[in-house]
Amino acid sequence: MALFTTRAFDETIHLTNVEVNEKNPDYKLRYSMQTGHKWSFNKLWEHLKTKDGTDHEPIWEKIKDIALKTIISGEPDMFEGVQTYLLSKYSGHELFGFDILLDKNLKPWVLEVNVAPGIQGHSGNPHPAFDPMCRDMLNLAGYRIPGEEDHDNDGESGPSVSPDLLLDERWWTKNLSNAEQAKHKYYSEHYEYKKVLSTILDTLTPDDIRVLVDTIDENKRRGGFDRIFPRLDTEYDQYFEKPRYHNLLVHEWIKRYHGNEEEGIALLESYCKESKHLSGY
Repeated sequence: MALFTTRAFDETIHLTNVEVNEKNPDYKLRYSMQTGHKWSFNKLWEHLKTKDGTDHEPIWEKIKDIALKTIISGEPDMFEGVQTYLLSKYSGHELFGFDILLDKNLKPWVLEVNVAPGIQGHSGNPHPAFDPMCRDMLNLAGYRIPGEEDHDNDGESGPSVSPDLLLDERWWTKNLSNAEQAKHKYYSEHYEYKKVLSTILDTLTPDDIRVLVDTIDENKRRGGFDRIFPRLDTEYDQYFEKPRYHNLLVHEWIKRYHGNEEEGIALLESYCKESKHLSGY
């Protein structure tokens, strides 16, 4: 992360990206508050706490808030791109890098968002921030084992894999039945009516089941990531260009089962054992 001084304004005093900082002969790439020029979040929070007793949690919540609103501002184009270019929901993941400025009042501001953040290799030396993040990112995306249908262009296939280890390709389908399309349309048009919206979980479609199972699985393997949307204590639907059915579905699920997640998981497991998540194909 980039850190900026909070002392009186001086246009000659600033810190910028590591590509510039590392040209300083005194630059030390250490993740220590005492000797390093690049701090981890933990060191920053420790510094603020030691300096004047600042609690970092409100700052972190504001950072998550502006990050989410920034993503929502570009959501229409992202949604259209997913619908146009992705053949499968499986491949719909992307990592963004946010540069956040904290001003003298510790209010966060978005400087820029990188679509290709620098997490390249580092000569075999462990990176205390990027290495765990990359691991958690791949786990969160749920990289799957290739199946028989996943061949190279020259027709050669990889090692044989037991079918028991492969997810049914129908799991990743984007196709919806007529009944599912009608349900999407109805709740997207009536999302402002809380009583109507509360019934969205009463009859789960195969698509609903798959989305909810994926949501629960992703949250279980998120590692050090925080899920910032949707979640129980936030309302961001008002910022979207239009309501998205799956957002409404997951939000209602979280509200209904946040106090008894195991009950919700058991319900989904019972549906999957009966193959209801794959019915209609």
